[in-house]
Amino acid sequence: MPQLSLRRTLLLIVGTLTLFITLLAAKDVYGDWQRLTRIRALRDAAVSSDQFFDATQKLAVERDVALSMLYAPDSETIDELRIRLKESRQAADAALRATVAELKQYTFPDLVELRRQVETHLLVIPTLRPEIDHEVDLLPEQRNRNLPDRWSGEVTALMSATENLWIGFVSHFTDVDPIVTQHLLFKHLLRTITDYTGRERSLVGRLIAENSDPTPEQIGQLLRGRGIVETDWQMSRMLADQSGLSPAIGPRYSDASSHYFTMRDMLQNLFYVPDARHGATYPIGVDLWFELSTQASDSLGALRESSISETRNYVEGLITATQREITIQASIFLLALMLCAYSFTIIIGRVIRPINNMAGALLQATRGEPVTFLPPTGRKDEIGILANVLHAFQQNVEHIKRTSVQLVTSQEHLRAVVDTAVDGVILVETRKPESIALPGFRLA
Repeated sequence: MPQLSLRRTLLLIVGTLTLFITLLAAKDVYGDWQRLTRIRALRDAAVSSDQFFDATQKLAVERDVALSMLYAPDSETIDELRIRLKESRQAADAALRATVAELKQYTFPDLVELRRQVETHLLVIPTLRPEIDHEVDLLPEQRNRNLPDRWSGEVTALMSATENLWIGFVSHFTDVDPIVTQHLLFKHLLRTITDYTGRERSLVGRLIAENSDPTPEQIGQLLRGRGIVETDWQMSRMLADQSGLSPAIGPRYSDASSHYFTMRDMLQNLFYVPDARHGATYPIGVDLWFELSTQASDSLGALRESSISETRNYVEGLITATQREITIQASIFLLALMLCAYSFTIIIGRVIRPINNMAGALLQATRGEPVTFLPPTGRKDEIGILANVLHAFQQNVEHIKRTSVQLVTSQEHLRAVVDTAVDGVILVETRKPESIALPGFRLA
């Protein structure tokens, strides 16, 4: 197996570490971005959930007013409620249109059948309204006695289908944030309280309009509804405390619960006890009753608006915090990329390239080729020290070469002089053996 060079090893280590840091930062950015997307979807879902609440509340008011008119024994009571019926219809239609339009952007498969059930009941409501308008103008004995039950059944079924659709809808968002989930559950309890309070309002309005005592079955309905409502009030208080809603909605909550329990005490001896009235006329008229019950509904609406505002503020806070985290993680990601580029630049420009130059110079020197090696200026690190050492070594080598050349030249010159001197001695000895004279010397 071939051994990796030093420069490749350095590049591999730095590249791997930088890539690891970059991937971690990118993973955090992607996770935060997904969370931000889901939180924004949760915010939109909370708005849609509030529109569900509006639709069911407006439907409940229309149902109760129409039933009271159908059971009213005189035209004066009907005239008093006619304007209220018109207003409730307009409000219910607007809320339902907004709800259906809002749902079209969601394509969850499990909502298809639930949406179809809601739309089926929605088609029935407009067909019953003209019948109600016609029947309330007739004398009580001429009215269709099946119409109130049909109307009540259809509206209640529509409200139930809307409730089921709401439950299926919010189930897709309950895993985003536990606090928002508790907020949604709190508003669901408010929906239930509003629904059963509306049923009580409808039944009591009917009894007042007919001026009749409640039957045992009707008392049973009232008692069951009251039990559910009072349980939901207790659970809503617990959820408000756990989710942190209590400080923001405390005054509205106290006002709404006070309205409910005041109404409960007022109705206790009139409608929750068999034969409590003993045939006498009720002390309040149907219009006054709807006025009082509407005040209680308005206090519930104010509580709902307060909880909606608090949920909106909390979700916006989540969005802001997540955006801040994304900014931080993106900054880390960009910093990691910059460090990666800087590390490669440093390694290549300040380590690998100088080492390659030095290695090339040494290789040329070993081949006997002329080398001009200039050390980098201003570098005091290990590479600079090594370059200075190699430069000094190169200068020493060059000095040795020059000295060697000079020495060889001197040797050659001396050899030439010696060779010339020996030749002269031999020549003189041949001519005068008895008298040898060397230049500069005299012999006797």
